Amino acid sequence: MHDKSSSDIRKAEVLKARLKELPVNIIKGFLQVKLE
Repeated sequence: MHDKSSSDIRKAEVLKARLKELPVNIIKGFLQVKLE
């Protein structure tokens, strides 16, 4: 039970990190398209 909850917390932390990086990735992709 404890292992499951800790893995869920880890998944949530990974998801938060991805959400933080998402705008940066979108901007980078947009700039690459404009430069090409």
